[in-house]
Amino acid sequence: MWTLTVRRNRHRLEWTSAWRSERGAALVEYLLILPLVLLLFLGSLEVFRVMSVKQSLRTGLKMATPCLSHWRDEPNRCNPYERLAEELDKNPFAITIHRLELTPSLEDVSLLFEGEVFEVTAELEIEFGFLYPFEGGPTITLRESAHTFIDSSPSFYKLNAKTPFPQDPGALPQP
Repeated sequence: MWTLTVRRNRHRLEWTSAWRSERGAALVEYLLILPLVLLLFLGSLEVFRVMSVKQSLRTGLKMATPCLSHWRDEPNRCNPYERLAEELDKNPFAITIHRLELTPSLEDVSLLFEGEVFEVTAELEIEFGFLYPFEGGPTITLRESAHTFIDSSPSFYKLNAKTPFPQDPGALPQP
């Protein structure tokens, strides 16, 4: 499309292309929209990453809870913190962990009685990964908890742990 424009310094008429001026407007619009599009894209990646790390924290807590529940079972002695950290190490999105806490500790659990119900809490602090790629940026704190109870092995009660369970009676008779 051709338009007639007047330049003041030369006092003459020139034919210029209107497409040239529209191309510049499209570039300005693109530059105005680009930060918003990047924020939406990187924000959705950050939400996915946080949900993935939260799921790993939940799975790790589920694996660490028996270490605290069966604390008197010597053959099955395990470290709940190691189990939790091992599960988080499997997740490729959990690379910037600042703080990992597991409460209560084994010493606190040893003061509880058999059958007592208590809460196990794991707290994790990670940095923003996609939205703020620089070191020392803002962090997100994730917290997961589970309720469990102190369970003791038959050997703790001086019972024979090798005694087999009785046979399954099968299906109940129908009335």
